[in-house]
Amino acid sequence: MTLDESEHGGCPSTSCLDFGMSCGATVSLRLTDIDSGEVLRSQNGRPLETCVRAEVNETICSLADLAPRMELDGMPAKAIRVEVAVWNADEVDVNEGCPEMSFDVFGRPQTDQDPQPAFAGATYFRAGTETNVTVPLTCSAPSKLDSNSCAANLPTQTAAQVIDMTTMQLLQDQRASNVEVRVGEATPVPGAPDSGFELKLANLFELILDLDGPAPIWRNAIPLPSLDLICSTTLERIPRATTSVTCEEVDGANEGLTVAPILLDTDVLEDILDALGHETFPEQGILIGRVVDEVSQPMAGVVVTPSDGTSVLYLNEDLTVAAPGLTSDSAFFVSTEVAFGADWTAMSFGGERHKGSPRGGLIRGSVSTLIIRMTLEVNK
Repeated sequence: MTLDESEHGGCPSTSCLDFGMSCGATVSLRLTDIDSGEVLRSQNGRPLETCVRAEVNETICSLADLAPRMELDGMPAKAIRVEVAVWNADEVDVNEGCPEMSFDVFGRPQTDQDPQPAFAGATYFRAGTETNVTVPLTCSAPSKLDSNSCAANLPTQTAAQVIDMTTMQLLQDQRASNVEVRVGEATPVPGAPDSGFELKLANLFELILDLDGPAPIWRNAIPLPSLDLICSTTLERIPRATTSVTCEEVDGANEGLTVAPILLDTDVLEDILDALGHETFPEQGILIGRVVDEVSQPMAGVVVTPSDGTSVLYLNEDLTVAAPGLTSDSAFFVSTEVAFGADWTAMSFGGERHKGSPRGGLIRGSVSTLIIRMTLEVNK
């Protein structure tokens, strides 16, 4: 396939890089008899046509990978017509089959086609003597495959570096190799309005570990909808491990997204559950946070407040007692009530305040992890 820049083709460019495909596409390829217009069949009786889905992509260049090899062995030497059409994926469903096309003598699609293809073209090919054919495509309505409303469908280059909540350092190679990282969107639990939020595995996209750089990093190009909050999960492949979830505000995700998931040690989680008097993990989930300064050192003497006004307990230095008040030298705090997506504020008696816009709340069945960083500047 090639793009026809001639007067008949109407394409503003012959480069596939100049045409987007954020909406996805349905592609039809048919070999027909030039006299009857009927679809030809191979020796085994199979129709020489295909109707396939082209997944969302930044450009239409990936369409070239869909061109199938059709068995023409044994077909008598004769001229046949090769027809190609590309529609918006929402307008033509592959499960219902691709519609027939009508072309004029130049191989251009008729203007009364419904639905109108984004690209289409037809050309002639002599079976038995030629082995390859290039179909020039007319730019009938290329904007049908690409629009602002579809932009959120494009894969987002996503990267993650995992923070160990105990050491406040990035995970290193040996431990990182045993950690799974996924990202996605939390959704309301079906049922009552106050049932909370959950992360379904089917809605999460796995990131792939890359150990070639100075620090382990997980990467992947994944489709992300337009989100206010993106949640990343970490799960260490060890006994008794519980999924840690960190949710962050999204800023310009389609231009690349970097997240900082926080992994909580299983031993620390069990100590905190003991301090709370919980014999089992709370079904509604739990939020465990930590307050640190600008160089990631635990910070005592800080009061943290969620925007929904729910209660917060603070852990003592050895994580054996959880009580109201303010952070101890451990700098850990916990909530079993805070709503998903809550904003947090923090202030010390010295006047330091939190940086940025920390967000965090309960995810059913998971540990929500939150790090609040403080400024060294005193609020005046």
